[in-house]
Amino acid sequence: MIDTRTGAVVKTIKVRRNINSSNVGFTGAAAGMPIGANGFGATPLGEAVRHAMNDAVIQIARTLAAMPWRGQVVKFENGIVWANVGAEGGIHAGDQLSVERVGETLTDPATGEVLSQSSVELGMVTISDVQPRIAWGAYRAAKPGDPARGDFLVLQPR
Repeated sequence: MIDTRTGAVVKTIKVRRNINSSNVGFTGAAAGMPIGANGFGATPLGEAVRHAMNDAVIQIARTLAAMPWRGQVVKFENGIVWANVGAEGGIHAGDQLSVERVGETLTDPATGEVLSQSSVELGMVTISDVQPRIAWGAYRAAKPGDPARGDFLVLQPR
């Protein structure tokens, strides 16, 4: 799994399923139409692939569920922060979002891959208004400086 904003590898997963049976099938055709064709999914290999894919989806879902929700600042003006997500993204009035700015990014000189990235918490936003695709609320600074377009917003647990 790769964080598309930074290119950093978040997690790698490996799935494997053994093939425990064999399958024999007969196929033929009449007037160009297949008759009695055993599809790939009905084969032991097809079944093993289907189970491995299900295992992979479960691992991806667990990884995503464990990661904090992140959005970004669209605009900051007069003490109000606008977020690039709203009700469609699960944001509600009263939600608390920390405002974080990317600090130092360390990249591999050979590949350009992001190896490590630090962030600095600037303050907190309390969402007061929510529309389907945008939300906004009052900002409380924790450090000097204002939020800027593109700073990250991280949903805090209730």
